[in-house]
Amino acid sequence: MKIVKKALASLAIVGMTLTMAQLNAFADNGTPNGVTTARLSGTDRVGTAVKVANAGWTKADTAILAPSADANLVDALAAAPLAGKTAPILLTDNNTLTAATKDELLKLGVKNVYVVGAISQSVVNQVNAMSGVTAIVLRGSDRIGTAAAISSKLTAPAGSFIVGYDALADALSVASYSAANNYSILVANPDGSLPASEAAYLGSNVYIIGGPTLVADIPGATHLFGADRFATNQAVLNALNYQYSHVYVANGTDAHLVDSLVASSLAAESSAPIILTDTNSDGATAAFHDVQAKLEVNAVVTALGGPTMVSDADVSQITGHRSSINYQTKEFSEADAISKLIEEHPDFPANPAEIITRKLPTGGPVGSTANVKFSTSVENIGNGTYIITLTKDWGIIKSYWKYKVTSGITLTDSIDNDYLPNIIP
Repeated sequence: MKIVKKALASLAIVGMTLTMAQLNAFADNGTPNGVTTARLSGTDRVGTAVKVANAGWTKADTAILAPSADANLVDALAAAPLAGKTAPILLTDNNTLTAATKDELLKLGVKNVYVVGAISQSVVNQVNAMSGVTAIVLRGSDRIGTAAAISSKLTAPAGSFIVGYDALADALSVASYSAANNYSILVANPDGSLPASEAAYLGSNVYIIGGPTLVADIPGATHLFGADRFATNQAVLNALNYQYSHVYVANGTDAHLVDSLVASSLAAESSAPIILTDTNSDGATAAFHDVQAKLEVNAVVTALGGPTMVSDADVSQITGHRSSINYQTKEFSEADAISKLIEEHPDFPANPAEIITRKLPTGGPVGSTANVKFSTSVENIGNGTYIITLTKDWGIIKSYWKYKVTSGITLTDSIDNDYLPNIIP
C-alpha cells in the first residue's frame, strides 16, 4: 500500500496530548535525582519529525529528506551519520513534498537538502523549486546502493556499523552514536557478506550489529547482538559510550521505527542513546533497568511519538517513578484505535465520516491520473477491540485492508488491486 501524506488538521484525537512547543513535560511525581520527562509528538510521523527538528534547531543550512513510507524507510537507514549533529532529518511522501516538511525547510532556512532513498523526481523538483534551496539526490538501485551513496558523502569516517540486509531495527539502535561519532552505517548482502561497493567506506573501528545469521564475520570486528532487536539494543547501549543527561525512547516494532531515525541527529547533539520499547508485550525491555542506573542528575527522558507509540508507563519504568497517567489501564477508545492505525497509514482519513479524494497516476498515457477515494470505517466488537477497514476506491476497482486493532495491530483480510491501474491503459 503506497502511503500518501496529508495534513490531518480537522480532527482532534481524544486522549492524545500533542506537544505545543518543542518539549512537553509529563506530570512529575517525585522522579529520583531530578530526572524529568518529555514527549516529542505530532499528528503523524511527518509531524513528529517536524517536532524533533523544532526541538533541536532554529536554523540549519542542511537537512536530510527521507521517505516516510514503511516500505521505503529501509533505504534511508544510513542517513543518520550524514545528518551528524548539525542537520535535522525530515520526512516526505514519496511522490509529493509534504506541506509540513516544506514549511519546516523554509522556517529553518535550509539551503541544501539531501534527498535519500526511494523519493521520486517530482519531490526533487519541488525541493529545487524552493528559493535558495538545492536538492542533492542520494539513491542507489537498492538499499545497499543507497547506503553506499550516503556513505560516500562522509568525510573520513572514524568507524563503521554493519547491519543485516533486513535489520532496520539494529541500524536504528546505533543511529545516534553513528551521527555523533561519524560512523558509517553499511548494509550486508542478503547472504551476510559485505558488498564490494561499501568496502571503501569502512572506518578503522568496525562493529557488526545483529546476530551471526545476518552478517558474516569480519576479522577484527566487534560483534554486538542479542536474542532479538531489543536485546541487541541493550547490547549496543552497554558496549558503546553514551552520555545519559538525555535519553530518547522510541517504539521498536516494525511499523514505528521511523521515529528513531528522525531523532538520531537530535540525540547525537547530546551523545544520547535511543531506547527501543516493545509494544507487542508490556513495553519494557531489559535495557530499561540498565538505562535507569545510568541516568545523570537532572536528566531528561523524552518519548518519541504519541502515547500509543510510547506510553507514559514505559517512560516511568526508565525514570523510576509512576506517571500520573497510566495508559496501560486507560480505556482504549475508538479514537485511540483510529489514531493508532492512521499513524501507520496517514493517507487515509482519521475521521470515518470523511472521504479523501486524491489524483494518482495510472498506466495510461504519460500524465494520466485517476481520482481515487480513500475512506476509513470502524466496527467496535467490544472489550476495547475494533475492526478498522481502509478502502481505496479507483472507481472500477477497489482495494481494502482490514485490521483488528487493540493493544496491537493485526491485518486480518485484504485485497490489494493497486497494481492494476498501473497496467491498465
